[in-house]
This record gives sequence, structure tokens and C-alpha cells, in this order.
Amino acid sequence: MRVLAIASSILYIATSALAAQPTSDFCAFETPIENEELVAGTDFLIKWTNSGKYTGKVKIDLMAGKDANSLTEAGLVNSNYDVDALSLTWPVWTSLGTEPMYGFLCTLEENEDIFQWSKPFTIKKSS
Repeated sequence: MRVLAIASSILYIATSALAAQPTSDFCAFETPIENEELVAGTDFLIKWTNSGKYTGKVKIDLMAGKDANSLTEAGLVNSNYDVDALSLTWPVWTSLGTEPMYGFLCTLEENEDIFQWSKPFTIKKSS
């Protein structure tokens, strides 16, 4: 019985990991580029492409952490935003710059299984 429970847990974890793969033809970020340094207190133009396969509204979250494996939600950048707008000017919050790594997570609002990550970037504290 215990072996069955362990096997079920392993299967659940493996299935969850597979389900959590980004959608390659959705909201492909052009900016920020990998390891780009944004400056808190300035405006930054987030740009992406869309294959046209997905339409509707997206939510863009800022994620932050010490590395790619520890990113957690740091705030909502925008929601109910048209995926076909292909860009968004974001006023980089002045409170940012304390974490070593940041990223954006773009999610299709009507189906949260459809999502894409930006490249990792840094934020320099405003002076």
C-alpha cells in the first residue's frame, strides 16, 4: 500500500512538471533580453510576439527570487491586457532592485495553462 502511495506521488509530480511547460508559440518575449539590467524608477518597454493562435486578454506578473528555481510573484504588472498589443510600457517600481533575479510571466486569462516566461533580468535600485 505504501509503495502504491509513493508511486502515485511520483506520478503526480511528474505529471505536474509536464503540465507546467511554457507554451512555445504564445507571448514570446523580445524584451527584456537575457540578463538585461532595468533601472527602478524608469519606464521599460516590454515587447513580445504572438503566433496568432491565441487571442484574448493576458495577465503579466513580475516574478522575483534568488535564481530561476526560486522565482515567486512580486506583483501584477498588468491584467486584462490584449495579447495582440505586443508591447506594454511598464514604470519599473522604485521599490525593486533587492532580488538578484527577475522575470515576467505572461498568462492567457481564459486558460492559465497557456503561459510564457521572459528571459531573466536584473533591476538596479534607483539612486
